[in-house]
Amino acid sequence: LKYEEKNETIPCLAALVTLLLPSVILNSSVWAQCDSIYTTFLIASLYALIRGRQIWSFVAFGLAFAFKLQAVFLAPLFLWLLMKKQASLRYFFLSPLVYLVTLLPAWLLGRPLEELLWIYIDQANEYDRLTYNAPNLYQWIPNQYYSWYPLGIALAIFVVLGIARLVYKARVDITGDFVVYLATFSALIVPFFLPKMHDRFFYPADVIAIIFAFYFPKYWPTPVVVGSVSFLVYLPYLYELTPVPLPLLAVFLLILIVVLGWKLLRTLEHLAPSANTLPRPHGGVPGPG
Repeated sequence: LKYEEKNETIPCLAALVTLLLPSVILNSSVWAQCDSIYTTFLIASLYALIRGRQIWSFVAFGLAFAFKLQAVFLAPLFLWLLMKKQASLRYFFLSPLVYLVTLLPAWLLGRPLEELLWIYIDQANEYDRLTYNAPNLYQWIPNQYYSWYPLGIALAIFVVLGIARLVYKARVDITGDFVVYLATFSALIVPFFLPKMHDRFFYPADVIAIIFAFYFPKYWPTPVVVGSVSFLVYLPYLYELTPVPLPLLAVFLLILIVVLGWKLLRTLEHLAPSANTLPRPHGGVPGPG
């Protein structure tokens, strides 16, 4: 992404690292999951956003959401950009519109529309555990407190809105680099603070963290930590192995989130505005810039 005009080997290397990521290999080849599909659309959405193509960004996000509810892990990014007027509110309707369009084939073939519209809510209500091997906050909370899970949802919303307030008040322009930083942080904190998460739900964070490391080379441990944790949490289900206790893996992710969050806070407090903002969307529509 960032270096493609300077050095063609850099994006090729990033793609190769992604393909060889243990969690990517296990997720698709061993587990036979399709998390790579909705994550691909999330990456396309992020790319379009950086290029100033907001329409395509929201379309890609809608397609990601059509494949998996977990696409919402990147949703805070759009809220944060909206707070800085770097995303246009007029385009937000595109994502739900795309989602509704993807429902048409199933509806035309006879599946009730009401069932299609509520499918994600019904899926969420099927789960009755605070965490399904996800290395997040709820590794440290006994499942006997499951009935309190709405408090966990409220906590996640509070964290996202707290960051939105910081972004709004900060005297900092939103550059393409900063969007990648925010996207990485969003993909980490949302599944970390939300209850009812599965072990595979950090898959978008695994991939986005690689992009993050190529944008910020000094933070190369980020994809190492995220990818290693994901690999280790896959093992109990796939191979009945638990080489590292899951609560300890959650500690590693928490430390990473704290480090990235502290850096983000300092950036929002001290980084002065610059002229290097996101490009404007095509067609002269008001947007980033």
